[in-house]
Amino acid sequence: RERLVEVSAQKRLDEVRQRRAAVMFQALFRGYMYRNRRRVQARASRLHRAANRLQKVYRGHMVRNDISRHRFMQKFGHMSDAVTLVANNYRMHVARRSRHGMIEVMHQSGMARFLQAVYRGHMARELFRGRVNARYKINCTCILQRAYRIHVARTLYLDLKQQGQEKASARLLQRVYRGHIGRGQVREYL
Repeated sequence: RERLVEVSAQKRLDEVRQRRAAVMFQALFRGYMYRNRRRVQARASRLHRAANRLQKVYRGHMVRNDISRHRFMQKFGHMSDAVTLVANNYRMHVARRSRHGMIEVMHQSGMARFLQAVYRGHMARELFRGRVNARYKINCTCILQRAYRIHVARTLYLDLKQQGQEKASARLLQRVYRGHIGRGQVREYL
């Protein structure tokens, strides 16, 4: 009978030790998970600030370019009208002086059509460049934002996946440890 009481007391003592060990292990694991989660959040915050900084620099660059272009047009924009006016007057002067000879030369060589084709090509390229530049500005901003969102989503996914694996591995360790202890107890009784 004393042996039975001693064995049951030893068994209770072992159970208390196992519970304490399990609680200690869980506390250590939870502490590790908390610290790891804080590191991940700090990293995500740094990346978010970096993306904001990139956008800020890009937008500043675009605004400075627009201001520079605007200043140029303020300084020299009136000259483009003056240049056009001088060129028109010169052409009219030349046309008046030798209208007939010029018309004959233009018809013979197809110069008028050639000049029109060059001018229309130039205007079409300018229009296309304007549209492409506007699309390019919008696309650059969208690409930066898309890349940042993908990066954040991927980081969060990997962190959640890693946390899930860590929880599963903690459960597995606990299960293996408890199984080991249980098998040891069964061996003692046999």
